[in-house]
Amino acid sequence: WFSPSGTESERAEVAPDGTFVYGGAHGPDETMVVVSLSHPLWVARAPGLERHQTITLRFPPAPVRTFEVSVSGAVERENRHIGIVIGGVRVPQPALRQHQFLRGEPALLRGNGPLRFRDLAETGPIEVLLGPGAGEVPSRLGGIDLFALPDYADAPRLPLPAGAASVTFELEIRGR
Repeated sequence: WFSPSGTESERAEVAPDGTFVYGGAHGPDETMVVVSLSHPLWVARAPGLERHQTITLRFPPAPVRTFEVSVSGAVERENRHIGIVIGGVRVPQPALRQHQFLRGEPALLRGNGPLRFRDLAETGPIEVLLGPGAGEVPSRLGGIDLFALPDYADAPRLPLPAGAASVTFELEIRGR
């Protein structure tokens, strides 16, 4: 679970039988993310939960998407943060990085890219966010969803069209 400010509020490991234990109360303003090697990434608004309440969650019967993100006009050696929004819910950056790591994929887009995202549960329309260069973000923000911060809340975004395998952002080419 992630708070609206982009910090992780709780983590629960799922047992082989699909059960998990959580300790805190969670509200609908939080984001719940399921990151797993065996299942696609699933993001949703957290259901309102009291501490230690018993709940049943069913993985959504959603299509699984794979696509690439590129940036035309990017600086060759620059690494950029890329964000994903699914069904109006932003995937917190720490969860997205973990998802990418589990799949052997990089978490940052290098130069023009492409950066591949695979195994995303398409529970709603997908949008891609173009974040800042890695050097522009203070390293102390590593555990926070930078797209929740006011400086990056209005990041450029593009929809992933139905059936599309890629999205390309166009940057103005900087003078040399």
